[in-house]
Amino acid sequence: MKKLIFTIVILITSIFAKAQVSQGSILLGGSFQISTSSDGNGPNAEKDKTTELRISPSAGYFLADNIAVGLNAGFFSQNIEAGQNDNESTTTSFNFGPFARYYMPTSGDKFYFMAETGLWFGSARTKNTNPTNTTENKRNSISIYISRIFLFL
Repeated sequence: MKKLIFTIVILITSIFAKAQVSQGSILLGGSFQISTSSDGNGPNAEKDKTTELRISPSAGYFLADNIAVGLNAGFFSQNIEAGQNDNESTTTSFNFGPFARYYMPTSGDKFYFMAETGLWFGSARTKNTNPTNTTENKRNSISIYISRIFLFL
């Protein structure tokens, strides 16, 4: 019942919501994902378990009509437990960076092509543990990206 009510609220909200791509508008977005899985072979096998969490907020400002700049951020955490041999692997990463977007309207005000470019600055740590040894790896990264999307606003 809760899922049905939530779905109805989201549908009603999306009907009345209107995205703004005009100068002075604020852009807020992001994503959230959590997942868990397990697998094992046979009735007596110990299961491997994987848990992941991703959070990726973004915020921006429209400097002019159809042109936005802003910041992206991200957090990722993954934990893998291998049941048969007591191995465990944990990865955690943080990243952030600026972006620039251009929205090109097609016919009317509902459909847009969006082009985005930006930078990512990141840091990650992976720790692997087994009954006899523990290793840890750290890395930093810088990347540039370009993407394009077709949107219905």
